[in-house]
Amino acid sequence: MRRLLLFLFLMFTTIGFSQCEVNQYIQDNYLEDAWIMVFRDFVDNPNHPDYDVPILDANKTIPYLGKLSAVYELAADNETADSLFNKLSIHANTHFPNMVVFEEIIITVPESTPWVIDFIDTGVSNVPELDMLIEDYQFNITDVAIIDPPFPPEPAVYDITIHSDISFLNPYALLDEFEAITGVDYAEVGTAKTPYNYTGIPFEIDGEEVRSGNIFLNDDTLLFSLYTGDCWYGGCTSDKNWETVISEDCSQVDIQLNTTNFNPLSYSIYPNPATDYLYLKGLPLNKASIKIYSTQGRVLKQFKNTPEKINVSTFVSGMYFISIETKGKERSIKRFIKK
Repeated sequence: MRRLLLFLFLMFTTIGFSQCEVNQYIQDNYLEDAWIMVFRDFVDNPNHPDYDVPILDANKTIPYLGKLSAVYELAADNETADSLFNKLSIHANTHFPNMVVFEEIIITVPESTPWVIDFIDTGVSNVPELDMLIEDYQFNITDVAIIDPPFPPEPAVYDITIHSDISFLNPYALLDEFEAITGVDYAEVGTAKTPYNYTGIPFEIDGEEVRSGNIFLNDDTLLFSLYTGDCWYGGCTSDKNWETVISEDCSQVDIQLNTTNFNPLSYSIYPNPATDYLYLKGLPLNKASIKIYSTQGRVLKQFKNTPEKINVSTFVSGMYFISIETKGKERSIKRFIKK
């Protein structure tokens, strides 16, 4: 059983010693952005050393906060830097390039499970393993939904959403522990926040309203991006990117505006709804990576190269998302239904 050995890291966020000093404004307003970029490194990789750590060292955010601070320090004298933070207010997105969820888990429990009603009513199941997880990681029940069985007379199930009071708890690390509890059929991370995270001044690109933004860090380059289009279901278009190259010690920052043609890929999926196989049309083989997500953002299948078809026969009936990313980093998301 994992314990709360690192709890103090979340009570006292320590800046520590770093080549790049962290600005207090960035610390106060971009901490979640830094955590999103930390989580991106491991959420799709169960073999990553951080995947199984429920409470991560807060110092992992420092490299990201330091790079953001280096750009923000220019805002007083640089119009572009001022726009990125104070006018456009661009923030990291929890939906792409992969979905990131903090603090929330959904457990699926059959209605016939003896302890489920007491757990829903009181938050206590009297199952030691479950109650210890709830207590140790400060979970509370925030939502309960009952799902009728698709194939009666199978029992109905409860989808119970639990949320931790520990900021930036890593829910991916606890899924196996919840699934090991007798009576829990399935555990998955909760729902990612809306991809429509743009809160800056009204801004249009080619006559379309900007609704989403994102921040990426690649080595010493921060990329600030704005998006238009349907970023939830169909994949969004990105027309403006600001590339900031930052020296290792953060003493030099170069900002450039790049206009890219980041349009949804012209491919199709069929049949939709699908029963056994999902076919891809319009993508050359071995030219794109593919991930299939549940509606809660959990990766169910992934391929480094484009397959001819994808077996979805074992999927539960419902809606799913397929993400296609080319070697040139163009990306599109489509949804499909499994019958």
